[in-house]
Amino acid sequence: MKKHVFRHHLLALCALICGLYLVCSNYDMAQAETETQSAADFVVKPVISANQEDKNLNYFDIKVDPGQQQVLEVEVKNLRDHAITILPKLNVATTNYNGVVNYLSKGQADRTLAHRITDIAHLEANTYTIGPKSSTIVKVAMTAPEQPFSGLIAGGISFRQKQDDTTNNNSKQNNRTSLTINNRFSYAMALLLRSNTGAAVVAPNLKMGQVDLGHITAKNTIFANVRNVTPTYLSNVTVNTHVTRKGESDVLYRNRKGNMQIAPNSILPFPVQLNNQKFEPGQYTARVTVKSGTQTWRFNRDFRITAEAARKLNEADSTPQPKDNRWLIWVAAGIILLVILAAILIYQMKQKKLKAQLQRERRAMRKANYRTDE
Repeated sequence: MKKHVFRHHLLALCALICGLYLVCSNYDMAQAETETQSAADFVVKPVISANQEDKNLNYFDIKVDPGQQQVLEVEVKNLRDHAITILPKLNVATTNYNGVVNYLSKGQADRTLAHRITDIAHLEANTYTIGPKSSTIVKVAMTAPEQPFSGLIAGGISFRQKQDDTTNNNSKQNNRTSLTINNRFSYAMALLLRSNTGAAVVAPNLKMGQVDLGHITAKNTIFANVRNVTPTYLSNVTVNTHVTRKGESDVLYRNRKGNMQIAPNSILPFPVQLNNQKFEPGQYTARVTVKSGTQTWRFNRDFRITAEAARKLNEADSTPQPKDNRWLIWVAAGIILLVILAAILIYQMKQKKLKAQLQRERRAMRKANYRTDE
């Protein structure tokens, strides 16, 4: 009987602990999902020029003659009932570590890049203020290289809303809760130039760059730098990387990812994370296989991790953790356990008292029977 009751208490305790854990876990997920993305305050649209072959594109892909001068236009429309300020910027097309072409900000261009879009084009203004429900034209003045070029000159025009606009607007909308949400709206539009007289098609070629050490979200990461040394895009790229000790075959760290793209004359810093492990000094080898279409490139690159570099990187290898309220689970579990133990002790004490009473009654009955016999 006692074992049966105790087993039921333990099952109830386990059920309560699991329930509390799920509640706290769902609370953490809900907190993470409160970061929502609001609708943009503006939209952009290219004014397609006559020397763009495909007029249905929502970006610029134009053919130019040597030395040709041209002004490209982009319509920016304000969707709001208040004025906003737009900050356009020209950028060279690069590739981020996710294998996505980046037109918004600076990345790693390869040293083989012959023509930077920022050298042959410039914005006529760096700031545009647009009235409520109005639109304006952003102009980009461009002068093509004097000599014919092969492949593509790839860049982009980014459009970012000034921070003050979004801060003030969202502060007014959220003044009841004293909550300010700072949204930064950005658009990027590709700007591609082709030469009327240069080679239109360029065979892709990749080379292996150096291996770098760093972090992604404060986690130790090895970056195998894959160089696109040609002025052409590589699509449907798959990279498979293994890291071993130099001269050994046991794989320490690995990463494989497909469906990536590499911008012309740019570097793909392909990441291999250490899975929460620390950098250890020593000699290593990165074995990298890259596939794109029917082509395959294989590289081996030795690299060294010094004791000083390992120490500095390991010290910085710490991701800020969200508030962990799981200690409440253990406090609650402790309280429940104490309640159950107290209930068991009370039950046992009552059983002892009942047993003692029964024994007394039995002794009294035996005495009574003995006297009757006499």
